[in-house]
Amino acid sequence: MYSFDYHLHRVTEERLSTTNIILFSLPTSVIPILFIHQLLLITDIFATFAYMERRNNIVELLVKLGEQLADFGNDHQSKAAIEQACCANEWFSPDSVRRAVEAIRSEMLDRAKLTAWLADYPTLPLPQPLTVAIVMAGNLPLVGFADMLYTIAAGCTALIKPSSKDPLPLYIATLVNSLADRELVGILKEGDTPDVVIAT
Repeated sequence: MYSFDYHLHRVTEERLSTTNIILFSLPTSVIPILFIHQLLLITDIFATFAYMERRNNIVELLVKLGEQLADFGNDHQSKAAIEQACCANEWFSPDSVRRAVEAIRSEMLDRAKLTAWLADYPTLPLPQPLTVAIVMAGNLPLVGFADMLYTIAAGCTALIKPSSKDPLPLYIATLVNSLADRELVGILKEGDTPDVVIAT
């Protein structure tokens, strides 16, 4: 199967081979300049590779989150999360919570849909990650999840303030952090100074 790694390898070979031919057919006074150009080219290729690796890692994490949510409502922890949410908001029902989670899993955390969506945003993830505060509403189950998803997809850290009427984002945050190699979702506290604030 044709892969990005194979493409990168071929492009690297072709570019470096062309540069080497030019180097040996020019006066020695010009060679140092072309040598610097070749080094810059190699640096650019590795920067591109690192960027694509970050993007792939984010997609993998989100896909794994979807896989974790496939069994939502059937284990002790998720059952407790449903019960807690329904106690916090009398408009929530176990069925409405399960439907919200299933919609997120199938529509937002599907590999093909994630890849197609991110293809429209070639600058993501950001080279310099930001800290994003998300003040969430609680009128619908997990209504603030989309902003959490956008923040993670951008390679940023989310600081969430869930509504007292919807504690489910705390459950999702725990799952996300268990899958990541660092804390991607924290709790917004007094005194925090985020770079960006989103209110749903």
